[in-house]
Amino acid sequence: MGLTLLVGWLGIYCAAEIEERQMRDARLEQVGSTILVFVEDELALESNGIAPPAVHKTRPASANLYQYQVWTSDGALVLRSHEAPPVGSFARFGQLGFSNVTLGGEDYRTFSLRSRDEHYVVQVAERLSAQVSHLTTVAGYSSLMMTIFFGLLLLATSD
Repeated sequence: MGLTLLVGWLGIYCAAEIEERQMRDARLEQVGSTILVFVEDELALESNGIAPPAVHKTRPASANLYQYQVWTSDGALVLRSHEAPPVGSFARFGQLGFSNVTLGGEDYRTFSLRSRDEHYVVQVAERLSAQVSHLTTVAGYSSLMMTIFFGLLLLATSD
């Protein structure tokens, strides 16, 4: 019985980890795409002389879960989130897609994408420590539910 419980829990944990990783990546990609839409519109206004060009720093959002930077294709930082570093890109500049990096002693999952006109690169990052704590919560709830279920099952089938 105990071995069955352990194997079942490991299966649920592995499935939850895979699903959580896919959901995190999808969120990173969605955040990056959303930022890119706003950036293209906002920076197009600036380049047309409607607003003076400047490096912008946005206020904290999404409970500081995500940080982002927007670069021009020639490597100039034009926009960043509140906690994003003012120098140095999250991922190797020019590398698109997902990657894992270490910045300032912390591990991050990053996603980079280029604008349609290839003039801007958006990089979005999320701390892996935040991701691990969420997975630990999911694993804890799964363990609790399995223990209750198998406990009730054991009580119902015992003499």
